[in-house]
Amino acid sequence: MVLLTVLLLTLAPVAQAQQADTGYPFTYQGQLLIDDQPVTDSCTFTVSLWDAATDGNQIAGPLAFTDVPVADGYFDLAIDFGLSPFDGAERYLEITVQCSTDTDPITLGRQVLTAAPYALHSEKVPWSGIQGLPDGFADEVDTDTLGSLSCADNEIARWDGSEWVCSTDTDTDTDTDTDTLGSLNCADNEIARWDGSEWVCSTDIDTTYSASDGLSLTGTAFSIATAGVTTAMLASDAVTSDELADDAVDTAAIQNDAVTSAKIANDTITAADIATDAVRNEEIQNNAVTSNKIASGAVTSSDIADGTIDVADLNNDAVTSAKIADSTILFGDINQNGCTDGQVMKWNNTTPAWECAADINTDSGGDITAVTAGTGLTGGGTSGAVTVNVDTAAIQQRVSSTCAVGSSIRAIAADGTVTCETDDNSGGDITAVTAGTGLTGGATSGAATVNVDTTAIQRRVSSTCAAGSSIRAIAADGTVTCETDDSGGGGGASFGGDGSNGALTMNSATNWASNPPSNPLAQYSTCTINAQLTVPSGTIIHCSGNLTIGSGGSIVVRTVAQGRSINHNNIYYNEPPSGLGASPAGTDGSNHAGIGGLGWGNAQSAAWLLHPGPFGGGSGSTVNWSDFTSRGGHGGGSLVLKVGGSITINGNISANGENATASSGGPGGGGGAGGLVILASSTSVSGSGSINVNGGNGANATGGSSGGGGGGGGGIIHIISPSITFTGSTGTSNGTGGSNINGSSSLYGGGGGGMGGNGGNGGNLDSDNSTPGNGGNGFVIQSATDPANIY
Repeated sequence: MVLLTVLLLTLAPVAQAQQADTGYPFTYQGQLLIDDQPVTDSCTFTVSLWDAATDGNQIAGPLAFTDVPVADGYFDLAIDFGLSPFDGAERYLEITVQCSTDTDPITLGRQVLTAAPYALHSEKVPWSGIQGLPDGFADEVDTDTLGSLSCADNEIARWDGSEWVCSTDTDTDTDTDTDTLGSLNCADNEIARWDGSEWVCSTDIDTTYSASDGLSLTGTAFSIATAGVTTAMLASDAVTSDELADDAVDTAAIQNDAVTSAKIANDTITAADIATDAVRNEEIQNNAVTSNKIASGAVTSSDIADGTIDVADLNNDAVTSAKIADSTILFGDINQNGCTDGQVMKWNNTTPAWECAADINTDSGGDITAVTAGTGLTGGGTSGAVTVNVDTAAIQQRVSSTCAVGSSIRAIAADGTVTCETDDNSGGDITAVTAGTGLTGGATSGAATVNVDTTAIQRRVSSTCAAGSSIRAIAADGTVTCETDDSGGGGGASFGGDGSNGALTMNSATNWASNPPSNPLAQYSTCTINAQLTVPSGTIIHCSGNLTIGSGGSIVVRTVAQGRSINHNNIYYNEPPSGLGASPAGTDGSNHAGIGGLGWGNAQSAAWLLHPGPFGGGSGSTVNWSDFTSRGGHGGGSLVLKVGGSITINGNISANGENATASSGGPGGGGGAGGLVILASSTSVSGSGSINVNGGNGANATGGSSGGGGGGGGGIIHIISPSITFTGSTGTSNGTGGSNINGSSSLYGGGGGGMGGNGGNGGNLDSDNSTPGNGGNGFVIQSATDPANIY
């Protein structure tokens, strides 16, 4: 059992006063999985509490929980160890589980308890376990003196210098204004006067006033005397524009240089305030007027006298194209700038600047967009001036050099020049050359020539025929005459089909069982499988060329479906389809529905299985009793590869039988037999991958007194090729039987299916108390011949 447990802990409500060390449960929730599938069953759980993750001491438990329902893998346990184990130290929960299909309890390991259940500890924390305890609480008694005072009504606690005592509240604040001035009782027209120690009533002594500089006094009223205010009397910013009446200050009232630019606020003088010709050139200081002081459109060309602005008056980038009206600058306004006849302006990124340059526009008006150098050439391009050269590494430059008389050419360079050397005198003594068998020509003097006689010797054959055709005749010059292959011919391409459907390439997972190919009888030229290809039982793949299963590729054959249901003594057994076993499982009518199916037992008796059709290995028996169903395993499917070229398997092929599926309450079903895989190649079979046709396991009995299911028999692998060098693994193992539940019963386990090996019998407790049998092993057949000889 592969188990994944998800832990969720919550505290159950606990009363405030607990006398006994019980009634403190917390909830444990988890999920059980078998091979990543959730369990639905009734299981027994045992829990205990430990002080360490491994080894250590058991602190509490064990507590047993029997017949706990598990639905979709989920279960709940209410665990109560009381309060005693939780004293602040780390605690670990250990759980074991045994479900109906487990022969022994399985320990799930230990898990540290997290905060929720450990909050139980808070109800019995001792004083010594509390951090930051105030003085006086160590003996669990509150020694606060204030707490022990017993004061009378309206008394307060007061510190007398050594201890807290009850005392009268002496706060006599009556919210009365005790201001001395408020208590004075002065006579009419008297004023309050400070005499140096207290406020007293005193006669108001009138003061006589006189006007000082700049003021005049008339009666009781002061005013400013004519010319009475001088500059020295005015503080900075004392007089603002708001305090001056319109036209109050005229030119005569302003001294020369009295008003400077620093004394004029921004935007206080507008164009309307300046009379025509009031400001002349000589009255404007250098740099006094900047661009930000000139309103947009304030200065037009008519305001600028001819010749008043020269280059020195213009800042860099002051005049841009946006400031020049269209057609206002003519060619005559542009200096010659040093360019010569026929040159154009060209931008130089290095400078960077516009420069005079030759006009290199050589547009012929054509539409060529690219020049590509083909075989024997180099160069080319897609823009600019394109050059194409002869590749002297591939093409011989024209040979024009010669050697002197008496010399011969020893070497020719790529550029066509030659290296000469003096002719060697061989010193031989051949006096005649005679043409023998297969040759013509020869001589007894001078230069002799000998040729192959093509009427006797075949010239090199280099021609080929298309796929689906063969060579009918070979001419003397090596050319061939082709003809269409005759149907029903021998091996090679005709055995693997005509290749008319092209290449089959699998680079991603594909399922022909649920999404069949458009042409199930397709004949491919080559077959390359680099991903998982799932096929139904009975699939035949034709390849006229080579078939390769890469290291990441595989062919998975689907199992064969179950057969009909039969009634035997009110116990229902599903009769499996016969498959390719010698007999199906569980069909004997003499109270032996648990008999396993027969396999072929040896290579000789199974060698004729060349056309399996949709069948594969025999399925195991399914047992239906009351509400109980233990489904027998489906038999492994069949696959045939018919290949005109070579077969290379570096990935894997699997056609395994299925394990029986158990359910609670009765006998176990039988395992399915392994399937059939035939590899037929006209040239060779090789590779280092794997081919598996293993039988499935029988299911355990799970209720009452009943038998377990028998194991399925192993399948058959048949390799047919003139050259067999496959070095990978072949799996033809038998399936194992399930287990009985002892007692006296007439409920038999289902029999295993047969294929290469026999299926195991189901457990039989009624007559011979037999245990469920294992299936027989399958086998591998190797036929070292062209498959066209036996197909």
